[in-house]
Amino acid sequence: MLKVLVLNDENSPMEFVASVLQDIFGYSEDEARRIALHAHLNGEAACCICPRPVDAEAWISKATALSEQCGYPLEFSAVSIPFTERVGAWVFNAMMKVAPNIDFRIGP
Repeated sequence: MLKVLVLNDENSPMEFVASVLQDIFGYSEDEARRIALHAHLNGEAACCICPRPVDAEAWISKATALSEQCGYPLEFSAVSIPFTERVGAWVFNAMMKVAPNIDFRIGP
């Protein structure tokens, strides 16, 4: 399993990054802006999860082609998702199906 990341750069405006996330990855305007801001603040942000490398490369190709067509150097990459992260996500999703109304936040 791979995670496709959008990488922050100094030349691509956040509005453009958000528009690529909407056009290519299908995010709503609010979600696309949140992901673009996360990339801006942290250097990268996850765009999607892909089960196979060929799927990740297809998403990266589409997004990179649009960026180049518009004249921006926006870059994307794919990284493998660690096994422990996959198991944690599976457990969390299973818990949400069993007890969707429980508040799992830690603290008072």
